Amino acid sequence: MTFNNSTYSYDLNYDFSFTNNLTVIHSRKTITGDFNLDGKPDVVRVAGAHDVLSKSNITLSVNNGYELQYISSVPESQYHTLSSGDIDGDGDLDIFFGGSYEDGFGINNGDGTFSWKRSYEIIDNFKVPNSVDGDHGKYGLWTSEITDVNNDGLVDLVFAGIHNVGDPTHLNGITIIYNDNYSFDYNDAEIVYIPDGHLTEDLAVIDFNNDNLPDLITKSVISQNRNIVTAHIQTENGFEPVEVEGGIFPELPGFTWITVRDVDNDGKVEIVEQESSIFQYTGTIRRSLQWEYSGNKFIK
Repeated sequence: MTFNNSTYSYDLNYDFSFTNNLTVIHSRKTITGDFNLDGKPDVVRVAGAHDVLSKSNITLSVNNGYELQYISSVPESQYHTLSSGDIDGDGDLDIFFGGSYEDGFGINNGDGTFSWKRSYEIIDNFKVPNSVDGDHGKYGLWTSEITDVNNDGLVDLVFAGIHNVGDPTHLNGITIIYNDNYSFDYNDAEIVYIPDGHLTEDLAVIDFNNDNLPDLITKSVISQNRNIVTAHIQTENGFEPVEVEGGIFPELPGFTWITVRDVDNDGKVEIVEQESSIFQYTGTIRRSLQWEYSGNKFIK
């Protein structure tokens, strides 16, 4: 699908070649970016899911088209999250692969091929001592973003997942590992705690109050099989909670992903699910949950 500037709509476009000689398995997350620095967007899909191991893959731009390729250097696994950004300052997009025993970074060689580095080789003090397999970063990563959180021009690492406060093998909450001149140290991370939130499935880093500081939206599972949507606004003193009206409710089938954007073009940011209608896995369909930022809280 390509965007037509004259009609402001998307059109089917087959005006390029596509080479596909692989068998690939569905992925939990897909990202886009110009990974081979040729000015065209490429697509990376993380490998496998639900105990199905696979190789991650990239749809890479080539002359007059695209080619689907395995990312050969990244271990076969069932990653739960991936995110990209220039973590080493060489001008290309690197990729974080997390949520399995083979967590790590694909360090871009500048052409859309990658060299493999374990997460603890990039992030100081991230390795779990005496881990089950003897070779692992923090357990339970479900979601991640690589973005500039503190507006210093360098991308930071934002991780979340299964939170066990005080357990050195897991994250304690939403974990922001700041980029200190292309050096990362887990011991210097900022932690944003989600009350009773033992599993954060999705997050968004976005400036929702228009003060030029990125803020934080999360969707988590809390005790008694309930969900919670939280918002934290970034201030000079750190991240402070903002009310999300009716943001705690019984668990809803199909409620995993959130999107934060101005969906109705009224200048105010909304928190919504990934589609306008959600299939409940019970034969029924419900309307998407939605909140709008009013200036001091999110109203349902």
